[in-house]
Order: sequence, then C-alpha cells, then structure tokens
Amino acid sequence: MFPILTNTYFSGAGLMDIGLEAGGLTLQQSFEIEARCCDTMRQNFAHEVVQCDIIQKLVQSEKECHVMVATYPCTKYSPIADIHGVRRETICSCIAAT
Repeated sequence: MFPILTNTYFSGAGLMDIGLEAGGLTLQQSFEIEARCCDTMRQNFAHEVVQCDIIQKLVQSEKECHVMVATYPCTKYSPIADIHGVRRETICSCIAAT
C-alpha cells in the first residue's frame, strides 16, 4: 500500500493532524499563521510545518499531495480575533472568570 500524502491548512496546534495521522494518512506539510501553534506542531510532528498567511501563498509552492484538508480558521480562539475585534466571551470563560 502506498502512503496517502496529505497537506493540512489552518492547522492550529495540530489536533486535526493527530486524527489524520491516526487514521493512516501521511502528513507532509501543514500551513498555519500563528507562531506558537507552529512551534507546538514542530515539537510534536516530524512533517514540515510552514508558518504563513494562506492568502499570500501560492499553491505552486506546496508539495504535491493526494489529500488537502482544511478547517475554518478558528478566529474566536486565535490571537487574530483581538486584532480584528471579533472575539466574544463564551459562557464557559465568563464562569471561569468569576
């Protein structure tokens, strides 16, 4: 059986990547904008982690793959939410703060 080469996008700290790897896919590249998330992924995975703004990158710069997996950007939990003013408090964080 040949490896199913996979690239992931908006990878965060790699939770989705853990599941993909556990499911038998071979991770080869992950793309994420947050430096802390990239550092975490580099400590926990052997594949290439690329820190970049996905809007400004070219598809041609990626390694060829069989599967491309992306989640929606998690702006609610990401520091980028503070920059754009879209962070909302959840009931859990309100309870924890009291």
